[in-house]
Amino acid sequence: MGITYVHNYYDAVRGWEHTNPYWYQVDVETKSSEHHLEMVKWLYDNIDNPERHARWIYLLTLEMNSHFRFRYERDCIWFKLTWQ
Repeated sequence: MGITYVHNYYDAVRGWEHTNPYWYQVDVETKSSEHHLEMVKWLYDNIDNPERHARWIYLLTLEMNSHFRFRYERDCIWFKLTWQ
């Protein structure tokens, strides 16, 4: 039995714009929802306690985009070096 990852992890009541707006943000154009989930899996494998120190959202618009916010700059930089 595998782990199930969620596409979005942020405060839905406040909306993405108001969920930790001063954290470090990375925006990535994704190829598919599977690509987004690869990045989320990476968070769980590489970031200490990602549910406390990161937020993410997958938006299906004309361009598929994933947005990530990180509490710590070091995690943001590592993510950028890996995925951008």
